[in-house]
Amino acid sequence: MNIGVLALQGAYQAHQRKIQSLGVNCILVKTEEVLREVDALILPGGESTTMTYLLQKHELWQPLKKRVEEIPVFATCAGIILLQKLGVLDIEIIRNGYGRQLESGVFPLEVDFEGKIEQVDGFFIRAPIIHAINDPGITIMAYHVNTPVLIKKNKILAATFHPELSQDSTIHQYFIELITSHIV
Repeated sequence: MNIGVLALQGAYQAHQRKIQSLGVNCILVKTEEVLREVDALILPGGESTTMTYLLQKHELWQPLKKRVEEIPVFATCAGIILLQKLGVLDIEIIRNGYGRQLESGVFPLEVDFEGKIEQVDGFFIRAPIIHAINDPGITIMAYHVNTPVLIKKNKILAATFHPELSQDSTIHQYFIELITSHIV
């Protein structure tokens, strides 16, 4: 299994280290050719406007849209904004919803892994807020201040925070299990 991490901008190396620490091959995706080779994809946090610009500049916007509809995807922070812009998740986002860098922080979250509740640390860094979920097929797995922060739809997992910065690997392990359940 090859998990790719979109590596145009953002926290892609932290995701790569986390996945590799779990014993799974993880490659950096910078071209359409490499994008076609991966079995699953992580869209990292970073700056969504810059990511969008770079995806369009390198003619990766349409190939990415096609690929995220085919394979399991895990998006964090700016990555969830990309999924919304790509039309893959029918949600409404408020960018930097928790405020500026000074309002960022680490907060405990209770995550519902299909009936098994586990506590993880949520690293919120200029994080977006999911203002509305318009698709009844989306499951909310965790809240922070009564706002959804971890959601799932079929083979897509999306967080408004940065689990790659935590010492805990629970969410990345869950994504790996999600991948194996969708690979035929």
